This record gives sequence, C-alpha cells and structure tokens, in this order.
Amino acid sequence: MAGDYPSALWPGGIHRSMVRAALLDGPAAITAFHEWSDGIVFDDLDGASFSLLPLLRWNLHRLGVKHPLMSRLDSVCRFLLVETTMKLDVLRQLLLDLGKMEVPALLLKGSAIGQRYYPHPSLRPMADCDLLIPYHGHERAVERLFEAGWLATQNDMTVRHYSYDLWHPPFPTILVELHWHSGMQATLREDRMAWKAAEPLIFRDVPCKTFCIEDEIIHTCRHGFNWCADAPPMRWLVDCAIIVRSAGARIDWQRLAERSRQWDETLCVRRSLEWIRREAGIPVPSEAFAKLRAQRVRRRELRIHILKARPAKDWDSVTLLFADFLNRELPCWLWPLRPIRVLRYFAGQFNLPDHADTLRYFVYHFWQLARVRSRARLEKFLFKLALAMGLRGFSAALVRPDFTGLLEEPSLLCWAGRKVRLEGFAFAHDGSPLKTLRVTCQGRQLPASLYLKPRPDIVLAWPGRPNALKSGFWIVMDLPPGDSRFQIERRGPDGWQPIFAVRINDIELLNGSPRPKNFPVPSCRIDFANSRDNEFLHSGWSDPEPSGRWSDGHKAEMIFGLEEVKTLDLDMKMHPFLVAGQWTAQGLTISLNGQTLCTWSLTGADPAVYSIQLPGQFLKKNNVLVFCLPQAASPASLNSNLDSRLLGIHVEWMEFRA
Repeated sequence: MAGDYPSALWPGGIHRSMVRAALLDGPAAITAFHEWSDGIVFDDLDGASFSLLPLLRWNLHRLGVKHPLMSRLDSVCRFLLVETTMKLDVLRQLLLDLGKMEVPALLLKGSAIGQRYYPHPSLRPMADCDLLIPYHGHERAVERLFEAGWLATQNDMTVRHYSYDLWHPPFPTILVELHWHSGMQATLREDRMAWKAAEPLIFRDVPCKTFCIEDEIIHTCRHGFNWCADAPPMRWLVDCAIIVRSAGARIDWQRLAERSRQWDETLCVRRSLEWIRREAGIPVPSEAFAKLRAQRVRRRELRIHILKARPAKDWDSVTLLFADFLNRELPCWLWPLRPIRVLRYFAGQFNLPDHADTLRYFVYHFWQLARVRSRARLEKFLFKLALAMGLRGFSAALVRPDFTGLLEEPSLLCWAGRKVRLEGFAFAHDGSPLKTLRVTCQGRQLPASLYLKPRPDIVLAWPGRPNALKSGFWIVMDLPPGDSRFQIERRGPDGWQPIFAVRINDIELLNGSPRPKNFPVPSCRIDFANSRDNEFLHSGWSDPEPSGRWSDGHKAEMIFGLEEVKTLDLDMKMHPFLVAGQWTAQGLTISLNGQTLCTWSLTGADPAVYSIQLPGQFLKKNNVLVFCLPQAASPASLNSNLDSRLLGIHVEWMEFRA
C-alpha cells in the first residue's frame, strides 16, 4: 500500500499530524494535535500550514482543548478572518460588475468550497479568489472590466492561456484570478459539461454558480494532485475531506466515477478518497471505490498521473506534462496545422511575454524528447511561420553604445551549456583588416570557435568600400544561462579592443553540443596553442594562449578520429591549476568513449609529461576523450586574480604513439 502513496506528494510527519488534528474527532484529534505542536516552531510555519490554522482552531475549540498555543491561534485566526472578508468583498464587487454585463460567473476553488461546505467561509483562507466565466466572449468581458476600473497584473492577454489576475484600485494587494478555462489541464469540452451541471448559489446577495458536488471533488483533486516544492500537499486533501463529509449522501458515486473517467482523473480521485478515508476517517463507502476501479484508465492518464506526482520536476518533464495537457484537447498530429494555438498555449503555461521564446523552447526541448517523424521538417515549418509572423528568434541588439551584444534568454527557460552559432560581418575601428577575434562575457573570455572569411555579398552591395570593411565571421560559442551581454573583440596594435560595428545575419541555437559526423584525424601531435587544432577540442576549453590553453569548466572534451583502430599511447604535457596554501591538488578523471581510463590527483605546479594507454577494445573510428575536473575553480573565487574562468588543467600539447 505504501508504494501507492508517493512520500513527496502526500502529507507526512508534522503535516500529516496537522491534517488529522483538523479533521478527526475525539481523542484521535487531540493526540494528533499534541504530535503536531511538539514538533513545530510556531513562528516558522510554512504557508500551507498557516492556511489550515483556522480549521484547526475551530476543531480544537469544538473539542474543548486547552493549550498554550490556543491564544496564538486565536490572534492568527482573527487576522485571517479580516483578510478573507476583504478578499470576498472584492470578489463580490467583481460579480456585481459581471452581472451588469450579463456575463455568467462560477465560483472556483476556495471561494466556492468555503461558501458551500465549510462551517464558516472564514475557515477557508485563500491566496486569491478564483472565478470562471465562459470561454466564448471572455476577451470582450475582460475589456469591459478594464473600462469599469479593474486593472491587471499583465497587459498582454496572449501570454495567459486560461486565467488573468485582476485587482481593483482600492485594494491593490487583493487579486481575483479570472478564469476562462477552469484549469491548465481542463479542456473546453469538460468546462462545457461543468457549466451544464453547475448549481446556483447566492454569494453575499449576488447570484452566481458553482460546480456540482461531483465536479467539485474532481476539480479539487485535479488542482491539488501535483507535486510542488514550495508548499506541502495538504490543502486539497482537507478540501476533499470537507466536501465528502458535508455532502454525504447527496454524492452520486456512479456519476463521480463516470466524470472522473471522462476527465482523465480516475486515479487521482480514487487515491485521494483512499487517503482521506484511511488518514482522516472520512466515511467514503466501498461502492465508490468499486465504481472507480471499474473505470478504464487510459495510458495518457497514467502518464499524466506519474508526471504530476514526480518530485523535483525538471523542464523536460514539465514540458511533457504540459504537452500531454494540450494533447487532451488538440491531438499532436494537428499541432503543425494549428501552430498559433500551440504557441499561445505554451506561452500561457510558461507565462512568457514573447511567443518566439515559446517556439524556441518547444522546438529545441520538447521535440528532442518526442520521437516524431519528420521532426526537422516540422521545426523548419514552425520557424518560418514565426518569422512570417514577425516574431523574433534571439534578440541581438548590435551594435550597442558600449560595443556589446545582448543575447536574451528568459530566466525561466535557462539551461546550461547553450551553444550558439553567430554569422555576420564586422567593421574595425580604424578600417584595418580583422585577423583575430575573441568573445567575452562579463569580463570572461568564452570558449569559441571563430572563423574569418570574405563576404562576397558585402562586396557586391558596397563595391566602393575598402576591402578591410568586408570581413565576415562565423562563430560557435558556449554561453552561460541567462541574458548574456557578450562583446566581440579584435586583436589590434594596442591589444584587444571592441570592434566598431557588428551585424548578425543569423543566430542559431545548436542542439546541445553537436559533434561532427566525421572526427578529424590527428597526424601525430596536437598543439593546444595553435588555433588550427581547434577542431579537436570539442567543448570545455578556453582560447589558445602562447604556451597552450586551459580547460574551462568541470568537464572538457576532445574528439579525434582514427583511420586504423589499434592500441595507442597518449602523451600529454600539462600542469594543474593550483594556488599555494588554498588549492593544493587538482583531481582529474580521464575516460574514453564512456570507459574510465584513470583517475589522478595532480599536485605538481610545474608542467610535466603524463602518459596513458588508449586500449584498442575501447577505441573506435570516432572517439571522445573526456577530462572530468570536479575541483576546477576560478582564480577570482580564490582572490588570486580577476580571471573568472573555471580552470582545471593547462595543456601544451598531446601526442599519439602507436
């Protein structure tokens, strides 16, 4: 049974005790309260526990509990009573304004559950109030609300897929979330079903609607059954328990089971009801579980259920989850035919102000995971469509007054190891030819492959200009996450200087760190100080210096090809990055094509020749040699100098011997 209840999703420890103390009756509730009070520091309560205090206090007063914490609970609950009353007053004003516009409204989440099922609405605090209006005509309704004096936290409605945060000038800190989808997972078909079955409610003398009991249970479970690192999972289970306890015999369990199957929430509802019956003593009849188990669970529902319960979600799993949500309403085979709908959906889910950011994330992340036929064709189609719509890909503001370029990347979508390719042309300050370029970011030189080439298109466009102004370049470089202000510099007679002007014709995000199809074959010796040998240094290396080059990062990769696969010896002249008295050893692990060859601890500061054998059974036609440097550090972090690169080893040359 324990395997059915992921520890990251269901309340445990003091949170489980708090839920039991708020819901149970008699000695069991008192025992749970003492377990909770003995294990907490009241001033350090998390937000989820804080919102349960009114219900906990009400239950303890009902049981006649005397405890030193009761006075503090009373004061907190008085504050929450005032705050909840103010929020409900703002919600009432919004209902009145919608009523004047003849727009039907349906209360969602805490505002509905607190009114209908809790002993008193003040026992159900809310972060904000939620209200649902019909999908068709919601844009006009929002415009009319703006005209009536309501304001929004965001100005662009296209970045919101299913809701909009509104506030009224007298109460700028109280938000009402106006929905036209009942949730990010809901489809229009489900919302239409919910509207048809909705029940009337008089909210503070204003008529409105709420979900029927069965739909309220499903919506509560759907909204709450989702692992979140910021809040312990308690509120939704308490709401579900209060609804079932209050509604009792009015619940149609057969209808609940059928609607759960139609909404792809059978597993979520069943496991939630199992938990509240086992832990909170809620009288859920056995026939309810029998009817839920009799419903067929689709493969998509099982996948969504697993993804929502997964702790510590990364962006890949979040994107897959959102893609599954969209796939419920718009099958993926229709996505190429409805690209605007797809872009707006992901823009709303990720709360992005620019659809091109969504497009880029969608193409380069989700489609790398989805094994879809003709993926490259689809990517090209979406990209061309975005350009035709006037959407930007990367935003590169070149030239800036400080001679820097700005490559924007929304912080929500940052990932490590971005590799980009820039192609364009540059002008020098004095009109002299460009011979050597480098790229710096925040004072740090970036690992980059730079190639200078003539640009015949510029020659044809400006035949009268000197040839010195017709230098083209092609740069492949790794960028750190976030908005990157990079500077392209050239080596001149007075040292490194920013080039006078840059125009970027093409900025392309490469997928990860792509390797060439055919690796270069070394003649014998690879000179790390020679830029002509850049083709062997795939990633994790800084630019060449007079005596060699440093690794930059915790991992550096070198690639090489072989015409004949046989055992080789590899000699390397190198020395580690050490700082006397602070950094006295550098760990180094070398692996070949995924097979570890050796692990060293380098302590000598002087350059020395190190030798390893590359066994024939590990070698291939194309080979990747990886240097792992877990102790790489920047001189700036050790107050040695201002260099911010993560230095590990300095390599002068490598030589292959049969």
